[in-house]
Amino acid sequence: PWHSFNPRRGLLSNRTPKKSERPAGLSVLKSFLDLFPCEKILALGNIAAWQLKELNVECHRVRHPASGGARLFRQGIGSLVKG
Repeated sequence: PWHSFNPRRGLLSNRTPKKSERPAGLSVLKSFLDLFPCEKILALGNIAAWQLKELNVECHRVRHPASGGARLFRQGIGSLVKG
């Protein structure tokens, strides 16, 4: 439920999920977090941060590397690793 793709471009393509699709993975995400508790949770982009917020889970958000965000993604990960 977390990998939205363009059916015309194949399974390895990537696209922003539609608002109607976003809630679909919440129950799976909740189960995953219950099975694998951890100290720090990293949200990769705004949509991931929104999903975690819906579950009342604190997280650190970094820029998604797609669409020109690679430099900001690396900076965000770097600051979390150092901190």
